Order: sequence, then C-alpha cells, then structure tokens
Amino acid sequence: TTSTEVMRLTSGGIAIGGTGSANTLDDYEEGTWTPTLSGTTGSPSGVNFYSRTGHYTKIGRHVYFTGYIEMQNWSSGPSGTATLTGLPFTVANVTNNYSGISIGYAVNWSTTDCPSGGYAQLNQTRCIFKTRASADARDNLTTNTACSNMSGNEGIIFSGHYIS
Repeated sequence: TTSTEVMRLTSGGIAIGGTGSANTLDDYEEGTWTPTLSGTTGSPSGVNFYSRTGHYTKIGRHVYFTGYIEMQNWSSGPSGTATLTGLPFTVANVTNNYSGISIGYAVNWSTTDCPSGGYAQLNQTRCIFKTRASADARDNLTTNTACSNMSGNEGIIFSGHYIS
C-alpha cells in the first residue's frame, strides 16, 4: 500500500494538499461585530436599536459575514447613500476586487429605496446599499439607496463575503 500525505501541521499553519505557502492555512478567525446603518455623507445620531448583531468567519484573506439590524428610532437621520458600516476588516484595495452583499429581509424601508443588494467598498469597512432602478424585479441594481427616505425604524438581514 502507498500512503499519500494530505495534510501537514507546521509552525506556519496547516499545509493542505502540498507544502508551498499557497497551500498553507495560516489565518482562521471567528467572531462577532456590531453592524450599523449609516450614510455616505453623515451618520445618524441618537439611534435606539431593537437588535444589532453580526457574525464573521475569516479564512485567510476571505471574510464571510452575516448580520441583522433593526432600528427603533433616532433623533437625527443619516445623509447621502445608505451604508452598512463596521465590517470587521478593511476591504482590500485591489483592482477588480468585486464583492456583493445579499439582502435576505428588509422591513420598514420606503418602496422606492428598499435595498435589494449592495457591495463592499474598496479600502473601507462598509458596504454601499443599492436598490432597483424601477419596480420591475428584473431591473438593474444601479440606484443608490437614499438616506433621505429613511425614517429611523428600518430593519435588514444581510450576508456577504469580501477579500481583506
């Protein structure tokens, strides 16, 4: 019988399927983070939340995240484009580093500005929310979600992945 090595534990990590550095898992982390709804040109103030939770797993440079935010009210709303802020690691500033986020649930958003998706912004710890350009579900996600239509009681469940 012939034995084939499939994994090796080294001082630099776990080598899987080979001995080169490209095959070495040297960074794994799980944790929680605190997501926030904000704006590109101004943050809300006096915000009260019903719930605000986030979880992540980092494997090498890949960060997988999930979360839920439900606001109760605020004394002053955000401005600009609606954003999800507080990602656990900075998004890599690398050409063609495209990373989308998925929206699984949204409540109390205006019909014209309910986020349907978004993307992780390069060299930032935030995602930009996008909404459909029309009421047609087949329409492109090219329109920024405007903070001006937010009332302070919105909720959202999301997940995503990006390279840090």
